[in-house]
Amino acid sequence: MGAALAFVGVIFFLLILWAGFGWMLAKGNEQKITEAKETIITAVLGLIVILGAYAITALIAMIFSNALKGA
Repeated sequence: MGAALAFVGVIFFLLILWAGFGWMLAKGNEQKITEAKETIITAVLGLIVILGAYAITALIAMIFSNALKGA
């Protein structure tokens, strides 16, 4: 599971890097700036969803693991 989270982190970093370069190279073009902002927002929301799903899965796994130990 750690490798998957590391992969997600790398993808997030690359998306943020890509959007940052797009924003810097926009040269005042509002359409390109808007696209870069949307990429950043989408990347952050995606990261939040993935980390939330991981946290919920880990919590449920821990609960079931403890329940099975007690049985």
